[in-house]
Amino acid sequence: MLAESFGTIAEINEGLPNGLHDAEVEEITEDLRSKTLAFQLFVWVGTMDDPPSQRERYRRGKLVFDGVRLFSTSRPLSIDDDRLVILTFEINSNLTPEYRAAPPFGDKDFRMFFGSSEIDVAASNVRFEWIEAEEVNRQPDAED
Repeated sequence: MLAESFGTIAEINEGLPNGLHDAEVEEITEDLRSKTLAFQLFVWVGTMDDPPSQRERYRRGKLVFDGVRLFSTSRPLSIDDDRLVILTFEINSNLTPEYRAAPPFGDKDFRMFFGSSEIDVAASNVRFEWIEAEEVNRQPDAED
């Protein structure tokens, strides 16, 4: 693993150009013995201020939940969306009541919003780490 990592939602959002907004989930792995849940992500590191040919830069990272007690995925609103792209990632207590995860999830648990569903995680903490140093530009031919 690469040395750079972030240990809270605030640190993750501040440490990445776009937080986890528009990160694509490539793989979800649950380790029952170590009580961890890991999301391998393709993280958007370009910005809207970049020239068009540089905006769609991504880098692989991993979001890891430790001390996982429970996680669930909501029923999708549509089966036509085959990608899991994170729109928002937050602690339950920071969400307005209508967007909070229902019990058994509590105020300190985590919620991720996707275009067609939500994933809720009851865990003691979360951390993010880079797993690749190289960026991939998905639109190098875009005109500046």
